[in-house]
Amino acid sequence: MSQRLTQWQRKRTPKGKPKLYKIAVLMTDGSYNQKYTGSDSRTQARETCKEMKKAGVTVYSVGFKISKGSSPDETMKQCASSNEYYYNAAKGDALKQAFRDVALKIADLRITE
Repeated sequence: MSQRLTQWQRKRTPKGKPKLYKIAVLMTDGSYNQKYTGSDSRTQARETCKEMKKAGVTVYSVGFKISKGSSPDETMKQCASSNEYYYNAAKGDALKQAFRDVALKIADLRITE
């Protein structure tokens, strides 16, 4: 799958921009409920994010009611492609705003003649 993804990412518009953007939006309340391999859930989450970014996926992460500085907070920060792609919402209104912000960042708006 990663080979196919890489082939698509190499395609460019005449202006040199990628024709296809791969974006993941992750959200959590910070509770690790399930592990799927022999490692702990935190390690699995970090490895999954690392592999997505390595494959060229832009990762936005949204935490909801996560204690600042906690292990889930740090994991979600590491998952995000950059600090500006990480949100930690304390209340529902902040969560809505986080998703609005993500939507605005990924919208490809252009004015053409």
